[in-house]
Amino acid sequence: MPSKQKGARTEKMTGRQKSLILSILSQLRFGADMTKILIPVDFLEARSLTEKVTDFWTHGYLITDACKLESPMERMIGIVKWYLSCWHIGPQGVKKPYNPILGETYRCNFEMPDKSITTFLAEQVSHHPPITAIKAENKSHDVLIGGWYYPRTKFLGNSAGSCAEGLMKMTFVKHDEVYEASWPDFFARGIIFGKVTMEICGKTFIKCEKTGLRAEFDFKAKPFFGGEYNVVEARILRGDEELYTISGKWTEGYTIKKRGEKTGVPFFDCDTAFRLDKNVIPRKHLLPFESHVVWRYLTKAIRDGNVEGAADEKENVEKEQRLIQKRRDQENIVYQPRYFKRNDKENYWDFVGDHSSVYKCLLHPIGSEAYEKERQKIDAKPFFEVHPEENDPQLGGGDDSAHPSDEDMD
Repeated sequence: MPSKQKGARTEKMTGRQKSLILSILSQLRFGADMTKILIPVDFLEARSLTEKVTDFWTHGYLITDACKLESPMERMIGIVKWYLSCWHIGPQGVKKPYNPILGETYRCNFEMPDKSITTFLAEQVSHHPPITAIKAENKSHDVLIGGWYYPRTKFLGNSAGSCAEGLMKMTFVKHDEVYEASWPDFFARGIIFGKVTMEICGKTFIKCEKTGLRAEFDFKAKPFFGGEYNVVEARILRGDEELYTISGKWTEGYTIKKRGEKTGVPFFDCDTAFRLDKNVIPRKHLLPFESHVVWRYLTKAIRDGNVEGAADEKENVEKEQRLIQKRRDQENIVYQPRYFKRNDKENYWDFVGDHSSVYKCLLHPIGSEAYEKERQKIDAKPFFEVHPEENDPQLGGGDDSAHPSDEDMD
């Protein structure tokens, strides 16, 4: 299972890691954009960003539960609880997921406690800038979730920051309510001196235009002197009227207090909250552009502790992508995402893959007869069916154990 860490998330760098970091930083100025900087494999989490975003659905039942509530205020509180539950899942130490290649996808689904299915699909719709678009849906409860995420990485002296751009939208169809939410920023502190520490910082929001309710969040950075890590403060408002306040730590849990009451009550506990299992696509059904195919050699090398081999495999993927992009440029081809379309008017990425069997099979329990019937309609053949020679474990990542999985998050 994903880790249930408390306190600061820190990592002590080896001499090799420190040397690599100093070599990279010597080429940068304060405030420089690090988006195009190649990150050494020593600092990589063994999965892609397209997969990492699934962490937000570890407690995804909180969204469907919120949709069932009667009043707009109850539903807003439920959405806030889900949003605050999203951040405590993570790997040991301070690691960065792979930068997805253009067109890379990751898909899975989750079975809710009431047996309904929530789908998930992410696609890397742009490489420069790096933008990941996401789609999730629970048809049983008429809940739609979409969004896009662009982490703009900057060098900040003794810190590196991933400053987020993008938006999430959660739609409760039966209530005709759309909730919009922003992303916080992530920082790795102490990259030159001190222990490397991961912090979530910044002010974010959730708002619903129809109800007039909004929530404001403040993910606080630890002060230089004193203070604590991982502190979050939030409040729910109607207009300028503060109705509820919420406080706690994103690694531990929160309490909520209604206006006029003297003390708060438990709101969410990171340790005891039920966690959903992620139902992944079977290896034999993976398509060529899916994350577990694209990064199979790199992931295996990282898990084997083969740092030099991992560096080679990462370079192989990046080199291949440069050649592909060179051919596109020579032929004046502009890449078109498979499942999303840019909406310039709303600065958003609309999902257009509803009729694709690649997505529709996710509406059913993976492995079920309905899933298999829909999967058979997919035009593209599974990668390992076309390339059976790649299914040899000795050639890297040929068995299911080489897939990124929750067990490796402990």
